[in-house]
Amino acid sequence: MQTIIASVFPKISMKRYFLSFMILTLGCNSSQVDELDQTIVAYQDLPTEVKQQIFKVSYIEINEPKRYVKKTKKELLFPWVYNVIIERVNDGRVFKTSGLKGEYESTYVIYDDFLFIPNHFNISPSDSLSYTFTRFDLK
Repeated sequence: MQTIIASVFPKISMKRYFLSFMILTLGCNSSQVDELDQTIVAYQDLPTEVKQQIFKVSYIEINEPKRYVKKTKKELLFPWVYNVIIERVNDGRVFKTSGLKGEYESTYVIYDDFLFIPNHFNISPSDSLSYTFTRFDLK
């Protein structure tokens, strides 16, 4: 009986070790967007390509060929809330937008390796000079 128990417990502890290792390994490939390097940019200082798209859509990547993919993930406790996840194609790195602190609009524009998000709700071209944007460095 003791040999059976002794042979089972090392396997269980090894499974726990392996599971913990896998969780840590997979977790290292993602970042919260608000923990990245960021810069506040006035509308007039935005790249022309971003200015042309910022009022049109909720998400666009201007790069050709595309380097990022937008995914949405439903919140576990609040199933009506969807968080945007941006994944870099070449290395699979994930950028999570859940928990962004501040008054960010849900418009996302990716140009080069930067994510531009308005710092205001309900932006419109008529008031564009009064807006600021946060540029997050996705490098």
